[in-house]
Amino acid sequence: MINQLSKSSINSIIELSREYDRIHDEMADLSNTINVLSQKQSAIHNQLKECRYREISLINKIEKDSGIKITPDMLKIILDEKHKG
Repeated sequence: MINQLSKSSINSIIELSREYDRIHDEMADLSNTINVLSQKQSAIHNQLKECRYREISLINKIEKDSGIKITPDMLKIILDEKHKG
């Protein structure tokens, strides 16, 4: 059967096959990149969640120690004043 094909057709088939291989390689690379980014996003999300837990714990501790009701906005005000002074 291959003998019945022109050299041009065979070259076109080879070129197309190489292009498919290249595209599949690009897709695999992209998939790997997406997986890495997803893992990084998950790690950052976990860090953010840990910060939120620490913030809640800090607010509870301040409220218990001082008897004053504290909000996250009040923590920001305290931090801003500390940086100014």
